[in-house]
Amino acid sequence: MESETPPLPPLGSDDLIQTQSHRVLAIPELIRNIFQYSGNSDCASGAIVNKEIGAIALDVLWREMDSIIPLLNILSPLWPEGLPSIWTFHNDTNPLNWARFQEYARRVRVLAHDDGPEVPDGSLNVLSQEVITQLTLCKPANVGALLPNLKAIDWIVRSNASTLWHLIPFISPSVKHLVIREEFPCGTPLIARFLDGLSNIPDIRFIEFHLSTRPKSDASGCIPSLARFLANQDQLLAATLPSFRPSEHRSISDIVKAPHKLECLDLVLVAGQSEECINFLKTLPGLCSNLKEIGVDFLKRENTPFTLTFDCILPLLEIHTLETVEILSDQGMTLDEAQIRQMGKAWPRLCRLALWPDGFQMNKVGLPPSALWWFAPSFPVLEDLAVYIHLGGQHPPLPHLQPPPQYPWRAFGPNFRTLNIGGSRLPNQSVNPMAEFLSTVTQSPINLTFDGDGESGVENRDYYQWRKVREAYEMLMRIRGGVATNAQLYINALAGDNEALRQRL
Repeated sequence: MESETPPLPPLGSDDLIQTQSHRVLAIPELIRNIFQYSGNSDCASGAIVNKEIGAIALDVLWREMDSIIPLLNILSPLWPEGLPSIWTFHNDTNPLNWARFQEYARRVRVLAHDDGPEVPDGSLNVLSQEVITQLTLCKPANVGALLPNLKAIDWIVRSNASTLWHLIPFISPSVKHLVIREEFPCGTPLIARFLDGLSNIPDIRFIEFHLSTRPKSDASGCIPSLARFLANQDQLLAATLPSFRPSEHRSISDIVKAPHKLECLDLVLVAGQSEECINFLKTLPGLCSNLKEIGVDFLKRENTPFTLTFDCILPLLEIHTLETVEILSDQGMTLDEAQIRQMGKAWPRLCRLALWPDGFQMNKVGLPPSALWWFAPSFPVLEDLAVYIHLGGQHPPLPHLQPPPQYPWRAFGPNFRTLNIGGSRLPNQSVNPMAEFLSTVTQSPINLTFDGDGESGVENRDYYQWRKVREAYEMLMRIRGGVATNAQLYINALAGDNEALRQRL
């Protein structure tokens, strides 16, 4: 007599996961992958299926937090007080709530917090001092770090200076990536005190300080505190430092010389004299010999004679490991062919290069269109280039469509993918010649972009012509690629009949 197949357990039973037809649900890695690509509502539903699946769903649901408020509500309901409202505990915390808090807090890996308005009534994500006191002085003895497995923090101070100091209780030794964005001026003493309170982070890898304080009368007080903090960061790989005067190069040198593994460095130099910048940058090759990425923003102080020249960046040519270089300034910079070739020899691994005025304002100093021929042979592995094209008085500008005689007939290498151009005003009759020139320089289709694209540049008439250049460029590349072979299409492109051409393509 054949044995009967046992019936399946009732739907929702814990025994269901043990059956052969649902054995796949017993693979935690698969369940985790499913929840990682699901929304929060799906994870919340999964949290109440059963104990095993629920634990995985909660891990995913609480892994990344965009505010600290929901987590603190577990300890005690938060209540808004005052105007504008700040959050305070409605009741005292108790050991039972602390146990529940720990159950969820251990799951958090990424914490982002913005103290700006959260709801239309103007309530803020600002915590009261009472909350901070409860978290630091009133927690049970068996509670260690509030977020013991936290890896990354993105903390934005937008409306209240005290929010910067409120970050301290949530920092744990496990943090590897720290981003501080200060959009509300906190003042140098508070920033220095905050930096001195970060001593419990021993092995941070990535740190970004976007501070609104400018190094004028008392801002230099931040630099020693930052140097003390970074002195113990032997594992630091990337750092974005607050703006400073190059004359403070001794303190800044203390910052960058400590982490010997530093690979990425972003600086904002508040420049007064060119000699100050040159003298400071001369110290970097000896301190950061392993740098792969560097960004330097030359911010000119008012009523100073600073002018960005090739000599200002010449010290960086001593760092031969660079793969990404970004140079910004209020004015822009001009380069000749010999200087570009010198940069290419110094940076043989360079993949991304940006040389432009900060904000891409019109009528700044820049490069002639023909300078694009100089970059191709100088940087054979270049993938992305951002430059400012200055047309001068040429109307229309007709750059040579053939490469200079000393260069072979080839444009950028096969890995080149993005050309970002900012430029001075372009007359209408120059649109198609410029598009044909760019199509010759690049040879194969690339992503041609212009600063001024997107919402911020929609109403910028100065960039309207450059967007027409991109349209004509894309048409020409389609013709050369065999997508359209009719010679009349090419004639229409040069004649400016782009709308008709687009319809026919």
